[in-house]
Amino acid sequence: MIVPKPVGAVQSGAGDGGLRSEVTGERSAKFEFEQKWKIEGVVSKEVKAKLDRCKSLLSRKYPRGVDYEILFGELSELFLERLDPERKKEREKEREANEKHRAGQADGGKHTEPFMHRRE
Repeated sequence: MIVPKPVGAVQSGAGDGGLRSEVTGERSAKFEFEQKWKIEGVVSKEVKAKLDRCKSLLSRKYPRGVDYEILFGELSELFLERLDPERKKEREKEREANEKHRAGQADGGKHTEPFMHRRE
């Protein structure tokens, strides 16, 4: 069972305690916070081998290394792209639009200049 636990916020900002405005010269403390979740679980060696293989396949896309956050993000995206009903509807709409576009070109379409062969 996977139980997500909030780990806290990761703080990023200026090292001098704030950012200096280019216009007024005043300092302001502007920080961005990103919430992270800790997920722990136990898997069999077969599942671990599959995850390692997935990490290996992703190493070309991420040459600096693939951590589990990247891996699970990519796996989630693939899963949702294939099985999410909402995304399936979007793909069907795109497919229908492409078919209509192709049909318009096939029946005379909107070509402004016909292709002509040069005879010599």
